[in-house]
Amino acid sequence: MSPQLQHGVEGYDELVTRIEDELQRASAFGRTFCILMLKATAAGQSHYNQWFSLVASALREVDRVGMYDATSLLVLLPETGAEHVRALASQLAHLGKRAGLTCSGAVYPHAATSVEQLIARTRELSVQATCGQPAIVADQGDHAARTGEVIVLSPCTLELHRLAKRVASKNVTLLITGETGTGKEVLAAAIHRWSGRRGSLRAINCAAIPRGLTESVLFGHEKGAFSGAHQRSGGVFEDADGGTLLLDEVGELSDQAQAALLRVLQTGVLTRVGSTQEIRVDVRVLAATHRDLEEMARAGRFREDLLYRLNVITLAMPPLRERCDEIGPLAELFLRQVAAEWGTRDCYRLSEEARSALAAYSWPGNVRQLRNVVERAAALCADNVVTQADLGDRLQAPGPKPSAASDARSGPHERPSGPFKERIRAYEIGLIREGLERAEGNMTRAAELLGMPVRTLTYKLKSYGLSVRR
Repeated sequence: MSPQLQHGVEGYDELVTRIEDELQRASAFGRTFCILMLKATAAGQSHYNQWFSLVASALREVDRVGMYDATSLLVLLPETGAEHVRALASQLAHLGKRAGLTCSGAVYPHAATSVEQLIARTRELSVQATCGQPAIVADQGDHAARTGEVIVLSPCTLELHRLAKRVASKNVTLLITGETGTGKEVLAAAIHRWSGRRGSLRAINCAAIPRGLTESVLFGHEKGAFSGAHQRSGGVFEDADGGTLLLDEVGELSDQAQAALLRVLQTGVLTRVGSTQEIRVDVRVLAATHRDLEEMARAGRFREDLLYRLNVITLAMPPLRERCDEIGPLAELFLRQVAAEWGTRDCYRLSEEARSALAAYSWPGNVRQLRNVVERAAALCADNVVTQADLGDRLQAPGPKPSAASDARSGPHERPSGPFKERIRAYEIGLIREGLERAEGNMTRAAELLGMPVRTLTYKLKSYGLSVRR
């Protein structure tokens, strides 16, 4: 337990002052931080003094705790991003499960931009949280995953969902692949709903689990199993017993954790850290990753036998640029959501120019980036109409586009013709060629000029059959 926590919980006003100071620092230096609410819901835990010691050991010395009311505490997590928040929230939920605690949280600036809004958002989310299942708004893609709202219009996603529905009720492991931000967690939530399993859906981001704690978080631990293990705790597999467990970013697991995971998948039996007792669990496992696990297996960075066990059936989530039919409806969905989150009765709508600009953009950040752009545009627009000017510089009119019939030497400034998707494809190819030419074949520099991650540029080169010439 940290020294600050040993001296007790701070008063509400004192903690609010600390949050205000942290907000000023975060705003000045472009940092993020989080507020959590821990709330008692079980009978017999009417005052936080009766359960706070269960969760205090998981907090850092820099974290601050204040009383919200007799049964609820607020926790300030300075300089904390989405990954740490999700991992800590899951850990706190596990530790407090037997005490009937819920955990909710909101990250600045994604959930809100003022102290009052952050606290209010955290309090609202506490209603959605359940014991063992925290409710966190850590990035712009969380809302859609939490509400389960799905837009399926493009042929590629229609076929994907048809396949997912067919296998949802089968007790096989599924591997969901796709770029970051494409909606893999939303698809996992839909599969769980279609499966009919009696238990709940649990999700854990493997990349966010602190090093050295992976097996403890997944499989639980006994009291005294390691420094800081003050009591026995079950892991996410036990929490998901009877339900579904999503292992997001499964490619980030260590070799030791991979071996332990493989055993559980093969036998349905786990052993807590520090114990020899075997525990049988009934868990449907879904795994998700944006990495190429086959390439990692060839390079010796991922167990080949685990890969075979995970990808009994693979569901490849297409990037947003291949789902043009869904961009407009998704944007409208996000506009309705932000209006509800802001507590306004105003109805936002897209102008035709804005809709066309959204459809023409390549969306390297996929659905998560679309949500961010739409929310910003809604905050800036006049008369509740989102125009192209509200979308930001990257989505302004790009000028003439290349022809779909352009040869390998064509540039990005020729007027397009043919079907819409072919025009978009040809325009992207032209921009990529121009970027590579300006960067003299340097992939990193070309990605910077094009405003996209290197891995996205690599994917586009492969999908379009383009080569790099220095």
